Amino acid sequence: MDYRGSLSEFNNLLQVQNLENTNVEVVASGKTVAPKILTVSQIDLSKHESTLVKIENATIIGGTKLSDSGIKVKDASGEIALFTLAASTFGAQTLPSGAVTITAIVSDFTSGKQLTIRNPSDITGGGPCDVNVATADCDGDGVANAQDCAPLNAAIYPGGPCDDGNAATVNDQYDTQCVCKGGAAGAGFDETFSSQTNNMDIAITGWVNVATKGTRKWQGKLFSGNTYAQATAFNDTAPEMETWLISPVINTTSAGTLSFETAKAFWVHDGLTVWVSANFTWRPIYHQLDKD
Repeated sequence: MDYRGSLSEFNNLLQVQNLENTNVEVVASGKTVAPKILTVSQIDLSKHESTLVKIENATIIGGTKLSDSGIKVKDASGEIALFTLAASTFGAQTLPSGAVTITAIVSDFTSGKQLTIRNPSDITGGGPCDVNVATADCDGDGVANAQDCAPLNAAIYPGGPCDDGNAATVNDQYDTQCVCKGGAAGAGFDETFSSQTNNMDIAITGWVNVATKGTRKWQGKLFSGNTYAQATAFNDTAPEMETWLISPVINTTSAGTLSFETAKAFWVHDGLTVWVSANFTWRPIYHQLDKD
């Protein structure tokens, strides 16, 4: 069996890539590693990269949940970035308040040295989230307590989706008082993609998600509490990629406004375009789009 992969750097982070999970052999399990007790200022990348360290009497600052951008571990000697992938099973966990002890792996990245925890139990101490702290986000829904009329219920927040029970209304949302309000029928729609699953192909009733070149379709993505649609050719072996995410019919008999938010990274293609059609049809047998 061939276990070879390549050892390379990604934004200063040394990693093994192109190694299939099925080609990894477990040589031992149940082992423990004793962390090295350090202060933040004592962490030296030339000595401690990939080392498991423990920082005592620290606080976690800079956000409301582990996967927020800008989270840092702070002790009396300084601060260091704490990175948690938003797609991790514990990325949405709210930050503890007060003094904690944190065990984490030291790594290097473009922005400098950082820590990465292995699981939530790597953080001990601290207290539960206090709903009276205005800037905290106790339910992890991306809305600070001061703006969240239900700070302990992640499903209820101003602007969040709901169902007012009236089949004649569409795109119902909670208002600033967390009262579910329905939109007028035929008044268009506001798609937040909040119903989609992270890293899964988007599947919304009435929408068409199709790849006309390559195999990659639009996927639901989650980052820092924000769900969105992403198209990416990362690690795709197809020579070309073209993918379409097509909305349902929109009633334009009355004046309306089209608005959306978009972001880009690793921009090496023709990019995103928006098309409007008055007579769109989708022919799945021939993978053909008719558009004006």
